[in-house]
Amino acid sequence: MKRIPYQILTLLATLLLTISLLCGCNSQDSGQMESTPLDISSDTPSANSKAQNKHVGSKNTPGLFMDMEIFKNADEIVAQSPLIVIASFSEDPTVVEETTKIGDVLYASHYKLQVEQILKGSCEETILFSQFGKPDSDDYETKIKKDQKYLLFLIQKPIDSNQPIYDAVGLEQGILEIQANDTLYCYYDDGVMPTFDGKPADSLLEQVRSYTE
Repeated sequence: MKRIPYQILTLLATLLLTISLLCGCNSQDSGQMESTPLDISSDTPSANSKAQNKHVGSKNTPGLFMDMEIFKNADEIVAQSPLIVIASFSEDPTVVEETTKIGDVLYASHYKLQVEQILKGSCEETILFSQFGKPDSDDYETKIKKDQKYLLFLIQKPIDSNQPIYDAVGLEQGILEIQANDTLYCYYDDGVMPTFDGKPADSLLEQVRSYTE
């Protein structure tokens, strides 16, 4: 009968001891608190699959880069919006040329909005709203739609004009559809505003009112 070398016996013994310890750890009820999996809420933009699938004109237009603040909570966008309204439009927009901050000349669509309700600030019953790009394309900005009611966070453009012209604060971040079932849909896919998608409009309107009272 052949003798097994001492080195092999030592290796086998070490291996058996390791397996025994591992099995004992798995079967033992140590009473220690288990780690809790990270709860990724569906309210966060990173977990919102619908938000991730949106076409956002200001982000998805080739060659276009917009450097802007991404709002992380609702009070930030309320604070930076001199005018907050519920409005819609029924007339076809006009197309004009506008110059960006870096001197590029782009087409812009101008909409005459009928203001239904003012939540912050003051304005006329009809205001002029501007978006970069032509109205039949979502390049540069995702465009608002005729006869659709919106909650809009607005700021006046710093240009000379016969009447004030307004932009959405944070581009599409400041544009939320109020859909037929009174739920919201934001045209952006990052930050706090898309977390209101599918929620009752009152959930955000109450916050806006509480910040402005």
